[in-house]
Amino acid sequence: MGKAKFFLTNVTLFSPIGLFFLTIGSVGLYFLWKKSEKNKYKRKTEKTVKHAIKPNKLRYDKAHYVLWANRIQEAYNGWSENENVIEEILMKLKTPSDWYALYDAFGKREIKVPMWFNEEHDLITLLTKYGGYKKARQILLDIGVSI
Repeated sequence: MGKAKFFLTNVTLFSPIGLFFLTIGSVGLYFLWKKSEKNKYKRKTEKTVKHAIKPNKLRYDKAHYVLWANRIQEAYNGWSENENVIEEILMKLKTPSDWYALYDAFGKREIKVPMWFNEEHDLITLLTKYGGYKKARQILLDIGVSI
């Protein structure tokens, strides 16, 4: 234990080794905090979506929402013009419940990122990160949904 004791007695907070451990600890705490915030947002979103879907306000059956969610995923996974697909599908939505049912049907899906790896996104994150958000927001505002 002589070496360990010697090592620890020479480490101060502002020494290079002390700063290294302080940085590692800070980064670790940051990622733990971020993960807890993300999970809190996810639980809140899921709860809100489930309560926002009013079955008597849905214009289509569940199969339509799942089909549209699949088409959106395919558009983003392929090299096609994805904003046209999004716009076409969103124009069919007539009520806020329609939007929430589509959002719920989409859930979190894998999107292939060229030359890297697959990423999981919900529908809003997908629109924000890969395009189509402004147009989608404009369409959804017409039916009373703010994203």
